[in-house]
Amino acid sequence: MKIDPCRMGSTTNDRQPLPPGAYECVIDEVVEAMSRGGHEMLKLHFRVERGPYAGRIIFDKLVGSPAAMRRVQLLCDVLGIDTDGKFNLTPAMLLNKRCIVRIYVASFEGADGTTRRGNTVLFDGFEALPDSGESVPF
Repeated sequence: MKIDPCRMGSTTNDRQPLPPGAYECVIDEVVEAMSRGGHEMLKLHFRVERGPYAGRIIFDKLVGSPAAMRRVQLLCDVLGIDTDGKFNLTPAMLLNKRCIVRIYVASFEGADGTTRRGNTVLFDGFEALPDSGESVPF
């Protein structure tokens, strides 16, 4: 188990969902897993970089099922990852990539049967960051 005190919430308010909207984020953690349906899955941690919610984490996942491939392609396109032909999407290809993530607040039933609220990333909730207009010195 990885423990990072810098990422622990200091108040109950830190566990409240973020307001619906668009957030500039960096992918700061990618965990390989398996979905309940037996498909490969990547769990993504998008860390909000700017504004009053800087440092908060938006959780999402990419599932390797045929039905979810369009969403995987959408994120790869936004991040500048070439999706022409077959390829193996690895955590290293996503780590430290930046984009805008659009979320809403959804209600769901927790494991204890209580209704909880949390953030959900829209199906097409990824956008490229605006071009800063600065030229690269090479």
